[in-house]
Amino acid sequence: MTQLFDLFSTSWTPILVALGLGIITLVLTKALLSKQQENPTAQAKMSEKAPLEKRDMKAKELAQYNGTDRPEIYIAVTSIMDGKTSIFDMTSAKDFYGPGGPYGLFAGKNASHGLAKSSLDEKEVVGDVNTLSDAEKDTLHGWYMKYVSKYPEVGTLID
Repeated sequence: MTQLFDLFSTSWTPILVALGLGIITLVLTKALLSKQQENPTAQAKMSEKAPLEKRDMKAKELAQYNGTDRPEIYIAVTSIMDGKTSIFDMTSAKDFYGPGGPYGLFAGKNASHGLAKSSLDEKEVVGDVNTLSDAEKDTLHGWYMKYVSKYPEVGTLID
């Protein structure tokens, strides 16, 4: 009888342990999935960011959103289609548009002229978009479309 018990314990133990662990894993997975499916609306609400309220800003106010004076980084870009100058929240790309970033000189400004000219020269950043060539207007339109698709619009620049 002892030999039968030894045979049972040595050959079946790994199988029983694996089976037990499999059942525990299955039960825990099922419990977690059922909790997630119980309230999908609450999860969706938690994952959504509150929409930003769009507002008009003058250049002086926009200048405060440069990543230094305030933590947010805003950049204004003019649409060549309707002439509206939209303000975009670039805070999520602070490594590029924040202080010390390669495009940091655009922060807190209407960067349309500099983007159209593909210039990182401080003197070229702000300027009259009406003086741009057709090719520069196309470049500006490309930047505008990129920002519309990638960054939240938080307002409109007014004079």
